[in-house]
Amino acid sequence: MNSVSVSVQMLLPPRLREKLDRLSPKEAAETEEIRLRSGRPPSVVIGGREKSLGGRAVENADLVYVLDRASRSSLHSVRDELRSGFVTAQGGIRIGICGRVGGDTVREFSSLAIRLPHEKRGVGAEIIKKLAPFDKSVLVISPPGGGKTTFLRELIRCASESGRRVSVCDERCEIAALWNGQASFELGAMTDVMSGCSKAEGIVMLLRSMNPEIIAFDEIGADADFEAVERAVCCGVNIFATAHGATVEDIRRRKIYRGALAGGVFERAVVISGNGERKYELVELC
Repeated sequence: MNSVSVSVQMLLPPRLREKLDRLSPKEAAETEEIRLRSGRPPSVVIGGREKSLGGRAVENADLVYVLDRASRSSLHSVRDELRSGFVTAQGGIRIGICGRVGGDTVREFSSLAIRLPHEKRGVGAEIIKKLAPFDKSVLVISPPGGGKTTFLRELIRCASESGRRVSVCDERCEIAALWNGQASFELGAMTDVMSGCSKAEGIVMLLRSMNPEIIAFDEIGADADFEAVERAVCCGVNIFATAHGATVEDIRRRKIYRGALAGGVFERAVVISGNGERKYELVELC
């Protein structure tokens, strides 16, 4: 098999695995997503651009096969995730789902977006050195697919290995990707993970139970999340979080972040840019 991971390939029906084997080693290594749409040929996303793999169209049975593998033959067990439009498989592979919504979940699946996770040791190393001793709150900013979560994982690992107690609120099971109680990615020896709950719930539970010095999570999505963040900051906890945007000014224009930045919740920002080689800029916010 080429550089598309074995864990990803084993989710797919055999004929679709063969399609991936035809990618060049460079294409396979740079593949970000696999897109499966019922009635259309499969495709991959490489460098932010989608490329059709051609050939026979994906069938609905192929989509069911993938989700059956991802849920270990128990779609009922991932019902809560389905309500949110995604399922997380072993290894932190996040599968976005489209279809007809019926009742409280997605039914009659029509397309899947299989997002390939990437763990990169040393990513943004020079910036992370400047963030040590990890005693200030940090907002990581980039456009979608720009490497926020990859950098956040490395930031968490480095802070944890420096001796900081880090708690991760992994709402979408994407940062740590717990599997049978263990993180699929290396987040450091002093890191604890809460997953499968909203950020607002998870942050409060972590404050009560784990006495963290740092709480890390992906993007703030609701007022309740921000209220929980303010509570954590008032308790002396630093925050590592991500946000979609190209610049700090993009974030300032978003209502939910405007108050956080004006109120000094985040003291520093790391702005990630570039499609091939990533560039990392440290911005002092206050």
